[in-house]
This record gives sequence, structure tokens and C-alpha cells, in this order.
Amino acid sequence: MEIHSNKSDFIQDYNNFNEILKKKYGEPLEDKRFWKNDLYKDDYSHWGMAISLGHLALYSKWETPHTAIISMLAGENFDIKCGVEYSSKKLKNLEEKSKEKKEMEAF
Repeated sequence: MEIHSNKSDFIQDYNNFNEILKKKYGEPLEDKRFWKNDLYKDDYSHWGMAISLGHLALYSKWETPHTAIISMLAGENFDIKCGVEYSSKKLKNLEEKSKEKKEMEAF
């Protein structure tokens, strides 16, 4: 896990992940910013703080014939998480059935 004293450095990490993914998979199908609170929206230098507070999340998505790839940068309570998730399209149905079973067992 990388620790940054400047919260905006996590945005560069996210951008670096995305550049690698773009080289491998091309342009993302989705590349979005989700603002829950736009206090820092007009000041890019504070976007890292906005992410750490849960005000902003960044999201990109790619797909191959067999895999969905999601890159995300999000946070809350001054804690930021940056990561990439690969999920099998072929096993998606099995995953949904397993989740449904767990939900039913909870009752």
C-alpha cells in the first residue's frame, strides 16, 4: 500500500493504473467522476481532499470478451482506496446466485 502525504498523489496513482489499462485494453467504455458534494469541484488541487472525504469518486471500466475490468479511486473519513478489479463474465451468473443464497440465509 502506497502512503502519500498529499492526497492528490492518489489521483496520479489512479491515472497511472488507467494508462497501463489503456495500453492493454484501449480506451475505457466508461470513464466517470461521481460528485456527492461539489465543494472542491472547481479546484483540481483539492480533488485529493474531496476523494478522502467521500465527496468524489473516479471510475473507469473496460471489457474483453470474457472479463470486466474496473478501476476506481474512492474514499471516506480521510482514507483513500485505489484499485483495479477483474471479474469473469462467464462466472457472473454463479456469483449472483451465491450472493442471493447468502441474502436468503440472512433471514
